[in-house]
Amino acid sequence: MAITVASVTNVFDGPKRIRFAQITLDSSYATGGETIAAGDLGLQKIDAVFMSGGDDGYVTQWDETNLKFLAYANATSTTTNPVQALSEVASGQDLSAVVFWALVVGN
Repeated sequence: MAITVASVTNVFDGPKRIRFAQITLDSSYATGGETIAAGDLGLQKIDAVFMSGGDDGYVTQWDETNLKFLAYANATSTTTNPVQALSEVASGQDLSAVVFWALVVGN
């Protein structure tokens, strides 16, 4: 299965195009991120992506070099280490219920 793009809204058409899209991740997350094609957003090239946090506390990051969305989650805190850095979600984890919004700039 792959990333699902829904509710693509054309915010601006000009020299650069701006799309506002609802993104749903895969049912089997791939380590290193989920690939998205510019064509999925009605674009030929993606220049920049700005994202909201995902549902259920997941945080997403755009990998500009590889054109992928990465998903991170907070590690479990302990009394000896109450603050944990975010870690990339484990390979194979079902994130099909995680939805976030992305503002995508391209042409």
